[in-house]
Amino acid sequence: MSEKITSGEYGTQGLIGLGVPQANPTVEQESFALRPDGISIVTSRLTSSATDIKQRLFDYIERTPDYAGQFDDLEIDCFGIACTGSSYLLGAEREAKMMDGFMKESGYPITTAALAIDESLTMLGAKRIGIVSPYPDWLAELAKVYWTSRGYSVEALRAVSTQGSNIHSIYALSSQDAVTEALQLPLNELDAVLFTGTGMPSLGAINPLTQHAGIPVMSSNLCLLTALARKLNVTTLPLLPIAPDLNTSSL
Repeated sequence: MSEKITSGEYGTQGLIGLGVPQANPTVEQESFALRPDGISIVTSRLTSSATDIKQRLFDYIERTPDYAGQFDDLEIDCFGIACTGSSYLLGAEREAKMMDGFMKESGYPITTAALAIDESLTMLGAKRIGIVSPYPDWLAELAKVYWTSRGYSVEALRAVSTQGSNIHSIYALSSQDAVTEALQLPLNELDAVLFTGTGMPSLGAINPLTQHAGIPVMSSNLCLLTALARKLNVTTLPLLPIAPDLNTSSL
């Protein structure tokens, strides 16, 4: 058996593995921006040859052991599945059972972006949420079902307009798109705002919207990195960036 490789000087506090959907250009950038000192991040690509998006989302989560295994002898401390849509497709009960099985098999913590969001909402005591979604209608509806099944009241959901029918058009969005739709939520009736979807850039919108609304604002990538860092007993995250082209005049 080969000797395990540890994270070295760039990961003195631990090494996080991330599974990133194959065409997603957003997860790494936002994760590296959120990376606490002393934590190293390595990524593998969640791949599927399926042309049907539902099958592809299922492949992304069902093949988790294969994706985590791409690191060979590099010893990761935990693994995060950076695809919220897969959890919505599976449903909360099936997702929980699947993650329990993966963790028993791997011997280290594994979580999804959706489970990480649930963890953050629970810690905040937030129950009434508003969602900003870049998804097609069928997946947005599954998102509502998922959060309702976990005991949350989805007070409103705003869909970010994308160009064309290809779900990959999510990746062309910006933090401005996210905050524009968030401002249409009934913010005074919410405990928290959720930017769902790891592919929609949103980090630059979180601080301005938080200051404007006076309630927690979170995203799939923010919650996932926070949860994974917490598993390594690291809780300090850097200040969130503000998108340089964000129009805050309407906030």
